Amino acid sequence: MVTPKEDVKPTVEELLAKAKKPAQLSPAMHRFYEGKMQVIPKCAIRNTDDFAIWYTPGVAAPCREIQADPDKSFELTNRWNYVAVVTDGTRVLGLGDIGPEAALPVMEGKALLFKYLGGVDAFPICLRTKDPEEMDEYAAEGISEPIEVVGSNIEHQKILRVLHRLRPDYQTVLTLRFISNLSPEETAQVLNRSVGAIRVLQHRALVVLRKELDDSRQHEDRTPNRTDN
Repeated sequence: MVTPKEDVKPTVEELLAKAKKPAQLSPAMHRFYEGKMQVIPKCAIRNTDDFAIWYTPGVAAPCREIQADPDKSFELTNRWNYVAVVTDGTRVLGLGDIGPEAALPVMEGKALLFKYLGGVDAFPICLRTKDPEEMDEYAAEGISEPIEVVGSNIEHQKILRVLHRLRPDYQTVLTLRFISNLSPEETAQVLNRSVGAIRVLQHRALVVLRKELDDSRQHEDRTPNRTDN
């Protein structure tokens, strides 16, 4: 008769050694691959003639379509699936303020998660500025579409309090998307606008909302706590 083996619990030393292993392997692996993300084409390149389709002169045709209707950039380019992963390097995991260059391995890791888990093409961007207004300006003027700007660490009630301070069209799109939980397509139908226009409007509204939340937090930090005697 075979007796079942008793579960042997690992020792503290073994657990600590296992916890340290990724950090020991990571530098050599990063150096070997020289980073962990790359850009590769998804279109067919059978010979050099195909470049006439994907680049000049053929590319001029979709450019003209987008010039006439900017929302077509979501149909004719990969814009619909782009997202920028932006940091100023001041709050990177448990490392704190390590600067934009040192933050890049973490941001590449976030881009890896976006691609592997969601199929989203994410680009790590590390800004050499700590000015919130400059970062908001970059986000507002950029062409990328953030998937999630408002983090889970912001209380839902605080978002609702700040939401009413936004302009009406921003209020409407954020309410439909994140409170009523409508998809971009459903939101576009309700507002009688294109899906591309909804995505752009949502992006701009989230940038403004984030700034309002940051201003609200700064005001709370400056307000002394009062306790009754």
